[in-house]
Amino acid sequence: MINKKIDNCTYVRIVNNLLFCDIDGICYMNWEKTQIPVDTILNSFGDKIFYYENECLYEVLPSGTILEKFKYEPSSYIEPIEDYYLVFNRISRKEKNYKLTNNEKKVIWLDDVNWGYKIIKNMLFLFEENKVSKTRIEVKDFIWHFTIPKGFKIFGSVQFIDDVLFCIAYKDNHYQLVTGLDIETGTILYQNQYEVTNERKFISAHAYNPVDKLYYGLGDVYQIFNPKTGEIVLEKALNECDSKVIRPYVNSMYENKLWFVSGKYDDVKFGCLDLDTQEVEFIQDFPQENDEMFEAPIYHENKLYLKGIHYNQLYVFE
Repeated sequence: MINKKIDNCTYVRIVNNLLFCDIDGICYMNWEKTQIPVDTILNSFGDKIFYYENECLYEVLPSGTILEKFKYEPSSYIEPIEDYYLVFNRISRKEKNYKLTNNEKKVIWLDDVNWGYKIIKNMLFLFEENKVSKTRIEVKDFIWHFTIPKGFKIFGSVQFIDDVLFCIAYKDNHYQLVTGLDIETGTILYQNQYEVTNERKFISAHAYNPVDKLYYGLGDVYQIFNPKTGEIVLEKALNECDSKVIRPYVNSMYENKLWFVSGKYDDVKFGCLDLDTQEVEFIQDFPQENDEMFEAPIYHENKLYLKGIHYNQLYVFE
């Protein structure tokens, strides 16, 4: 594998199968310069890509052209949903509100009490510390509520797979609660509690495979998790992990392979596991002179990208 090192890369991500990189103050899309501001959060809504800047929502076309989609003042963030826009506005450290507006900027409703609205797959949800509520868009009515048991807090983002919403919550960093809900009714489909121990008999698979709609993970063990049933489909020890050749700390899923990075300093390695054989396909040494760690690997158009966390260096392998 031939590698190339690019300095001053502050951000790299895949959005709608397009590669975006921020290098030396310029945002590139598939290595073509764009007018997108650096370190900008890009979001996909369906097959479209948007970003927010200075009270305006912009759409990024596949050609790289940028369109002003919707401007609303005052605002701190804007998201599209169906034929409306959800406008978030931070007034002060403690004060903020949400508005739902139409294309003509008419306010459909205003909420300055609830603070955690999120749009997922063109549905509107309210997330609180330990509660999830599905909302009717036009009238801000709650269709259903679900509350996590006392002491647990939802960790990370809530995910949707087909008609199942699932979330992972933790209590005292010692107990893990995995919950699956019917997206239409909020009915609990499964709820499994695990103890977080060195034996790692808990859900540690976080790399999603859209092909089979399962989650995969490689750490101390190789694990497959089914988010629709709540089952650990497979848990398998690997020689490379048992012998401590690798201790992967980050995974990603591309083209039926589970990519990983392991170790620090002279022990840094990366590689991938083939899902068909359930064995490690290759491991490559990648020693570092410093304490660099890496973001989840990105595999795009036959190239592997490793982005350093501490020193903003991007490595490209082909």
